[in-house]
Amino acid sequence: MAKSARRANNKQDVVLTLTGIAASLQITFTVIGIMALAALLLGISTLPINFNSLIGLLVFSFIVLGVVWSFVDYSIIYKQVKKGNSRSVSSIMIVSGILQSVLSGPSILPGILILIAWAIENK
Repeated sequence: MAKSARRANNKQDVVLTLTGIAASLQITFTVIGIMALAALLLGISTLPINFNSLIGLLVFSFIVLGVVWSFVDYSIIYKQVKKGNSRSVSSIMIVSGILQSVLSGPSILPGILILIAWAIENK
């Protein structure tokens, strides 16, 4: 195998690994958010009662964003990278990485991983 072909395979493997980790982390954060919201709704929370509705709304908004990012990370980015079409989702990777890093509190790490994967792909 030629050196450039090996380098391309290694780059593809790194991008695939980073996007896979980002998707897994995003799904994990979403599940944790769902459990936190369930705890708030069931009254298991130790917060004073007047903060529960505000915290619940904040957690719910993070869950909605988490579901959207999970879909984008796994269904759109990871599956295309796995097929070898990482160039076709390059713009989605950069937009998703920036939005995840800026808009979502717990999603900053998956967003950074997506941005690193994008930088490696476009190097």
